[in-house]
This record gives sequence, structure tokens and C-alpha cells, in this order.
Amino acid sequence: MGSRPIFNRSVKQKGFTLIELLISISLSSLLLITAAFAYSFFQDSWRRSMGKFETAVADYQRWQIVLDVLNASQVKTVYRNQPVLRAAENNTGYYFLGEEGGFTAYSTISVQDPARTSIYRLFKEEDPFNPGKWRLVYEEAILVNQLLRSADQNLPFNFRRILKSGLSDIEFLYYGYTSLEDRNSARSENAIEVIKPTWLRTYDGMTINLNPLSVKISIEQQVIVIDIPDTLDRSIMSIYSDV
Repeated sequence: MGSRPIFNRSVKQKGFTLIELLISISLSSLLLITAAFAYSFFQDSWRRSMGKFETAVADYQRWQIVLDVLNASQVKTVYRNQPVLRAAENNTGYYFLGEEGGFTAYSTISVQDPARTSIYRLFKEEDPFNPGKWRLVYEEAILVNQLLRSADQNLPFNFRRILKSGLSDIEFLYYGYTSLEDRNSARSENAIEVIKPTWLRTYDGMTINLNPLSVKISIEQQVIVIDIPDTLDRSIMSIYSDV
């Protein structure tokens, strides 16, 4: 007699039901949507961070170049007005004008061309996009094919750069002697009373016949101090050439 396989009817075959399959697909779709949303959020956050980083780097580079020009400020002797045929005893002064809203000075380099000397001015002006706020502005005139001869000389300030905007306060102060006599007295060994430099809100090199020793720029919580070499003894020759 042949044998037949015996099946156990009590054993059931296992598998996914339709409901279980739908739940699995729903959970997988939810995970994919969550992952896609997280990736998109991370990508947007990365782009914003990179944008802020690139802006910060650009701001730093702009600031650094301008600071290089400011730190290269030098004494410059000029005539009070032009035309002048020959130097007179009281007809020269120092090309520096410091006011409460900013200052103008001479530098041995420039933002546009580091190999060129320049006249620059750093000042504050009202921010048109932020009422009640200020912005810090840098303007520059390169001395190309001309010498700086006089204080009233017409210069081409054709370069302008806005360094910062939306500032609540900008202050300029100038550290120096109030007169040539005070400066000479401080250098004299026989002086009875030594007069020290002081911080002033304005400083006119043509009137005082001196340059300030330092300039302090307070930009909200940031303070920048620029030292100007006291080269009074050598500056008389600077009227004849731009280094």
C-alpha cells in the first residue's frame, strides 16, 4: 500500500495582514516625511549660517582694510591756502581736522591701492533706513599725479564705503596737546609745570599747528584707538613730497 502525507490541520501559516501592511507603510511614510523635513530644515539653517558667516567675513575684511589705512595715518605739513609762491613762517599747519562727527586725515596707503597715499575721512551720518540710528562711513581720495599742498585743496573723494549701519551711538575723541607751546613745554627739561595731552572733542591741526597723538572711535560697545606718530621734527619736509 502506498503512503500518503499526513497534514496537521491545527498548524496555521503566518504572514502580514492587509491592515498590518497599511500600518507599516504609514509609519514608513511618516518617517520619510520627518527625515525630509529635518533635512530641509538643516539645509536652510546651514545656508543661513553660511550666509551670516560670509557676511561676517566680508565685514571683517572691509574693516581690516580700512583699519590698515587708519593705522598708517601720518603727519602731513601743508600750506593754509593756495596758491603759495613760497613758505611763510605762519603759513603752514598740519593736515588733520577732527570734529564731533568724524575726522579727516592723511595716510601713506589707501583702500583702493595700497601703494598710493590718500586723504580719508571717517564720519557718522544718519541712517536713512533706521530712523534715529547712525551709520559709519569711510570716504577716500587717492593722491594720483598730484601733491597735497594746501588745506583748502580740492580733492576727488570718489570712493565711499558704509562700514556699519543701525548704530545707536558713535563718538570721536582726539588725544593731544592744545597748543604747540604746551607740547614744547612737555618736551623741555627746564619746564616748571609739565602739561600733559588731554582728550578733546575737536582737533584742528591747522589751528593748533599740531597733530593729535591718538584718535578714539567708540562704536556702541566697541572702542578703536588709532595712534598717530608724533613726528613734528621731521614733518616740515613732508610738505614737499608725498611718500
